[in-house]
Order: sequence, then structure tokens, then C-alpha cells
Amino acid sequence: MAIERVVQLASIKHVGMSNLRDDWVSFVLGSPNEPDIFFSCVFKTELVTRLSLLMRGLVINIGPTYIPFPICI
Repeated sequence: MAIERVVQLASIKHVGMSNLRDDWVSFVLGSPNEPDIFFSCVFKTELVTRLSLLMRGLVINIGPTYIPFPICI
């Protein structure tokens, strides 16, 4: 395992993950200069639980589908 990228916790706007046992997590940074982070984590529930304890008010989106931006129709 190698570190590919480091971000400050304060730069994470919200976390997204599915309600499936698929191990995928996204960190939405909301920065036009940096891409969002999408990665696999075997302990995604534990990771998000720890993040929510560290970052009060962190928005966590859990669902069968996840769209990180509003759709205007």
C-alpha cells in the first residue's frame, strides 16, 4: 500500500458511499482545482464513523445511488 495523495480533513465537504457491501467511498472536496477522491476501503463504515467523530457536522450520503451535485431539469 502506498500513499498517493494527502488532503486536509477540513477540505472534505461530504462523504458518499452506497448501502451495499462494495467497499467504495468518495470524499467530495468541492474544489475546482482538485478532483474528488474515490477509493476502496474494507472498513468503510468504521472509517466514516471515525471521520464523523472528528468532524462534527460532516455530511454523509448513503444510498443505492449517489449523485454529488444537484441535477437541474
